[in-house]
This record gives sequence, C-alpha cells and structure tokens, in this order.
Amino acid sequence: VLAQLAELHAAAPENEQIYAQYAAYLREDGRIDELRRLVVLQQLSYPDRPRPRIDLLYIYDKAGNEERVQSGIADVFRDFSANGEVMLALADFAANTGRPALARRVYKQCKAPNLPWEGAALMTVEAYVVAKQYREALAACTEMQKENPEWGKRFYSVFNGLQAIANYGLSDVEAAQLFLSNFLNQSGVRADNLVAVSNRLVSIGANEEARQVLTQAVRADPLNQSALTGLIRLDLAAGHADALSQRLRALLTMRKPPRDLLREAYAKLASDRFLFAPGRAALLDDLRKSLDAEKATPGAGQNRTT
Repeated sequence: VLAQLAELHAAAPENEQIYAQYAAYLREDGRIDELRRLVVLQQLSYPDRPRPRIDLLYIYDKAGNEERVQSGIADVFRDFSANGEVMLALADFAANTGRPALARRVYKQCKAPNLPWEGAALMTVEAYVVAKQYREALAACTEMQKENPEWGKRFYSVFNGLQAIANYGLSDVEAAQLFLSNFLNQSGVRADNLVAVSNRLVSIGANEEARQVLTQAVRADPLNQSALTGLIRLDLAAGHADALSQRLRALLTMRKPPRDLLREAYAKLASDRFLFAPGRAALLDDLRKSLDAEKATPGAGQNRTT
C-alpha cells in the first residue's frame, strides 16, 4: 500500500487527498523520517496550503522541539486565522497534545469573527484532560455550558464522556460512573466518538471502563475496525476469553487486520491463560494461516491499524 501511495503522490503531488492518505500511512507505520521529508517537501512546494503546516506541528511536538512548535503555531495564526477549518485542525492538535492554552486561544479566535467555534470549545476541555489537568477540565465543562446553554444540550453526550474521563482521573469513581452511564445511555452516539472516549480512558488506566465503551461501539458498528481492534487488545490484556474468538474471527475478515495484534493474539492464545478459551485450537490455526499468508505477500506488514 505504501509503495502504491508513493507512486500516486509522485505522479500527482498537488493532490491533497493522496498526500493526506500517504502521510497517514507513514505515521501509522512509524516511518517518522520519511513522513518528515514528505511533509517538508509538501510545504515547500505548496506554501499556501495549511495541512502540511499542521502535520509539521505534530512532528515537532513528537521530537520535543518546542521552539519549532511555537514558531509553527504563530505562522498558522498569521496566515490562516480567518479560516475556520484550519483553526479547527489547530484546536485538534492542541487537544491531542495536551495544550489547553492553545485550544482556548483558538476558541476565542473563532468566537470573535463568528467562525465555527463549537469544536474548539470541546477540544479545549479535551486538551485539559490530555494534559491531566482534570479539575480544570471539569471547570471548563461548566464554563462552556454556562456560556452556551443551548449548545451544551446539543453536545450533552460529549460533555458526559469528557466529565467521566476527568472524574476517573481524579479517582472520583462514583461521579465518573454516573457520567459514563449517562454517556452510554445517550442514543445516536457514533462509534468513532465511543472509540475516542475509550482511548482517553485507557490513557488514565480505566481499562475496564474503556472495554465497556468499546463493547457498545462494536455493537453499534460491527465493521468499525478501530473499535474492534481496541476491544480485542483489552480482552487479551485482561484475559477475557468469552467473546474473544468471535471478535478475532470478525477481525480476520476485515481489510488488513493489524499484524502486530494478530501476532499478540496468537502468542497469548497459545499460553495457559487462554487454555479453555472457546474454539482455541481452530482459532490458533486460522491466526497462523493469516500470519503465514501475510509473510508470503509482497509488502507484508505495511498495513494500517484502523
């Protein structure tokens, strides 16, 4: 897949969709040096495009180069402060990297000229959560909902999810369970939102609660590979064998199941811990066949985890 994307990008470097997909594959495959070269070349070739600027921020952040991060942020504000889509991407960067001050700045920037600001408000709370500033996250939830009461109702389920995570972070299990139950009981919560909440729960060690959320995500969208993959990882870690066989078989039918997870599943299922797992022998055989088939395929291992 990577080789094909490299060829497509070389043939049409101006195509933003191909660039974005190629960059995503490199990131997921851990090819940071190749990703950096791609992003830098893309920015040099198309300096008026925002996506490479945002991608560079992630690269600088991962490398711990705070000076470059701050310089890049200043450049984005200078050149794209009136672009709501770019501001949202910058707020997303702030949330993912735990930068609440930046998220707040984007939120205020978007509200002033009446750009779309709802996403930036939610990402401000999320940035506090990622930064492990849980009390500030709860305070921000209250503040945002007071400022925008009708809007707060529209995003009631999202706020419940964020408040559940923050309360787990504060070890207030009773409050956390209440917010999590409210979140899971809301109708129409998308599987992708459930996956996002589960990832944050895992990051603070609330694995059983994350498993509960992912179980609902897979129930809502059985073909969501991110949800199924995350659920299988948690099942393997906790030794939950009941539905593991069914879930692994579902994963094997999907496009490019993550090879590292198949290897982990094979190794753990072969251990005594899963000795009495339903359908263990047949499942081990199917996993081995899948792994052997990938070894025999050119470019094996260049697969995605979503």
